Amino acid sequence: MSETAKSNIRKKTWFQFILFTLLSMVTTLVDLGTFSLFNFLIFIPYRTVAFQWWLLDYSVINGGLTAFLSFALSFAISQTFNFFIQRKVTFQASNNLALSGLFYAAMVLVVFFLQLWIPTLIRQTFVDWIGASWADFVIKI
Repeated sequence: MSETAKSNIRKKTWFQFILFTLLSMVTTLVDLGTFSLFNFLIFIPYRTVAFQWWLLDYSVINGGLTAFLSFALSFAISQTFNFFIQRKVTFQASNNLALSGLFYAAMVLVVFFLQLWIPTLIRQTFVDWIGASWADFVIKI
């Protein structure tokens, strides 16, 4: 391979890295925006409804059903957005959409569960330090 070809590949790789990073930042804004909308407006009536399932303990102290729904839905929306935008814009993929989506979903499910479980472990500590509203937002970041 010639030096020119190697240089072009490096430039394309750097461009993809920068684009991936910028679009990931946009995904973060989608995540935080939808979380804020759900947690501070739409699901407020469910803050006093406890939700417990397996390791997930969204008691009233942990934000109740409001926190669970806000964390879960904002993550699902932002990751769906991220999959499609990165696939088309950054990587310009033309492979099988269903197969790519399946692999992406499998990877994201582990992260999805962790981002639902970890807040139940640390929320009360943050509430004691900075208050309930800020605690939810900081944990989401």
